[in-house]
Amino acid sequence: MTSKRERKIARAKYERQQVRRTSKQARNRLARRIFAGLIVVSVVGFLAYQQTKPTAQDVASPSQSPTSDTAPAPISTNAKPKLICKLASIQLKA
Repeated sequence: MTSKRERKIARAKYERQQVRRTSKQARNRLARRIFAGLIVVSVVGFLAYQQTKPTAQDVASPSQSPTSDTAPAPISTNAKPKLICKLASIQLKA
């Protein structure tokens, strides 16, 4: 039979292990969330970059090239709806 002091020591050791395990799990969760957020931001940025990149048709079109006396034309007038649709489809798959 163990004494009261030995049980108290064993209980304290068990509690320290639980604290270590819990803090390790919390750090792992935080690291995974940061990594997942980085991936999401990278994908969204890449999609936005792909949509704003001029295509061969845009480059060949003289109506898109700004003249010296007018303001430059927007890169894309419908970039937001495409991006929102892609984001929605990505979120639905996840």
